[in-house]
Amino acid sequence: MFHPSRYLILPPQFYAQNSPMKLENTKLFVFNERLAQELNLDENIPWDRVLAGQDLPHKSLSLVYAGHQFGHFVPQLGDGRAHLLGEIENPQGELFDLQLKGSGRTPYSRQGDGQSPLAPALREFLISEAMAFLDIPTTRSLSVVKTNQRVLRQTDQEGAIVSRLAKAHIRVGSFEYFAAREDKESLKILTEMTRKRLYPEAQDWLEMYELIVSKQASLIAHWMSVGFIHGVMNTDNMSLAGETIDFGPCAFMDEYRANEVFSSIDRYGRYSYMNQPKIAHWNLSVLAGCLAPLASPDQLNHLQDILDSWEQKFNQAYLDIYAPKLGIEDVKNLDKSMIDNWLIYLEEHRLDFTLAHRNLAKLLKQQDLDYFPKTESFELWLKRWRSKLNEEFRPQQIVELEMNTSNPTVIPRNHLVEKALRLAEDGDLNYFNNLWSALKTPYQIDQSAQAEEFSRPPLEHQKIQATFCGT
Repeated sequence: MFHPSRYLILPPQFYAQNSPMKLENTKLFVFNERLAQELNLDENIPWDRVLAGQDLPHKSLSLVYAGHQFGHFVPQLGDGRAHLLGEIENPQGELFDLQLKGSGRTPYSRQGDGQSPLAPALREFLISEAMAFLDIPTTRSLSVVKTNQRVLRQTDQEGAIVSRLAKAHIRVGSFEYFAAREDKESLKILTEMTRKRLYPEAQDWLEMYELIVSKQASLIAHWMSVGFIHGVMNTDNMSLAGETIDFGPCAFMDEYRANEVFSSIDRYGRYSYMNQPKIAHWNLSVLAGCLAPLASPDQLNHLQDILDSWEQKFNQAYLDIYAPKLGIEDVKNLDKSMIDNWLIYLEEHRLDFTLAHRNLAKLLKQQDLDYFPKTESFELWLKRWRSKLNEEFRPQQIVELEMNTSNPTVIPRNHLVEKALRLAEDGDLNYFNNLWSALKTPYQIDQSAQAEEFSRPPLEHQKIQATFCGT
């Protein structure tokens, strides 16, 4: 079922009704057939036209929001190149916003052209799908459409529209927009809509806020567990649905570096790998400030207590996710110092984050492995690790299986993604499709030559030093 957007029931200050740009000769370049089947898309709707922003069954709109971008407040942002088309209901009765990105100018475009080049659209498609199959909460991509338009960035590029499915497009910045205007009535409306739509189990907005904090803790812990770096954790890029959203200069690290930064626009490392939990906490403090006008003195104290629980919530989520990566069943047997010492060792020896975790499982059967440089500190760590495993009295095969289904072998490495995009821009989708296929089974090792390439770290000349937003 395809329904009109629920945002349309809100007062007009929340959005602007407008339509995607009119286009001719569009081409459905990539289509997510598997996701379409899961959604049970209505066959009577011409989806190739809808996903190109043409022949729309419902009124389309763009949402307004504000945001802190690299710590600096911008009082009005909004969907400058995106249009919400409505909501898709899957067979389980779940509703998802369907949004197009790169679909033309809106009242919030400012100086932008409202379009997207092909490569960033394909990048969002590929990485959001990889996140989904890693079981990390994320928006999904249904399609990439070529627009037959030329888009000028650093160079003249082919234009495209990517479609995005999300539980909601409500951001921290959505609240900031009305808080900055001291519009308490609109804050109340937005808060109640968010609660009913995303957290119906919450009795009030305070319970909702606590659930938001918990979801963000789990999300960031998931990112950290696979070496993912979002790159632009501005408040307008934090979804209150607890999903990964807005894939610009994001990346998965190869060699482990605690302070790794790929984003070309993050010159001071504000959104580095290790800073992500701190930034999430900072963003949540901004949200708390937006909700504060709704609070009584007692509620303010409770709000602060919830915000102060971030470190405990994040650390617990991190341990819960990391325990099976190390083969430990009872999370109480794992303390953060053990993880920290493991990561220090990886950084000291420039080991690949993904492969190091996969190879660790091999040490269940072997005393040592050439992959791991021998040091006194690592031998002590291994002794401690094996001791913890022995305390749980679990069969070795079970521990190995758990580790190998918690540590991926295939991730969307930067050099693989760039190669896929480069070939796709030239009209060759074979490599893109093969990589996409491999990312659907991230924990399995295929013996084919290309699959083996997808599980290898980059050679020195293949290493990507910086990623670009590209929009």
